[in-house]
Amino acid sequence: MSLPQSQAEANAFIQTLKSRYRGLPSREKNTLKIALTFFMALSVWYGGFAPALKIIQTHERQHNRWQEEQTEALWIAEEVKRIRAVSQNNTTANAQNLPKLIAALGPQAQITMEGNRSVVNFKSLSAKSLTQCLIDARAQALAVVIEAQWTQSSSPGNWDGRVVFVTPLLQINSTKP
Repeated sequence: MSLPQSQAEANAFIQTLKSRYRGLPSREKNTLKIALTFFMALSVWYGGFAPALKIIQTHERQHNRWQEEQTEALWIAEEVKRIRAVSQNNTTANAQNLPKLIAALGPQAQITMEGNRSVVNFKSLSAKSLTQCLIDARAQALAVVIEAQWTQSSSPGNWDGRVVFVTPLLQINSTKP
């Protein structure tokens, strides 16, 4: 039996199915009704109810995950604001720490500051003092060495040269909205 191509063929096909159905014994009719009802129920379930039920079941988890992500994003935003506020409040104090650190080295070191760049020239400075100065500049003044040139001086264990530091003063101020 092939599928109908026109309206007339479709009507004839339906009439053939009806006559075959009428000719079936009642037991087979009931089995066919049960099978068709099962097929229709299965179609309705997989076509409509199952996807809707899945959405309902996953909605709570999805909503909770979105809530957690939003809470985390808000916490991160607050942390950024707090860190910026602390950094901006401490930037001036940190930038003022560098000249104090260099002055503590004595007359062997001189500092020249231009914006967020500081050039330190030193003569006959001990390796221990130079090392401690670099560590303190990073820790206390938030200064980063961007250029360093030094040579061993005529006195053993001492160094001559220059170090260029950059402090976060202009970097933080440039991030203000």
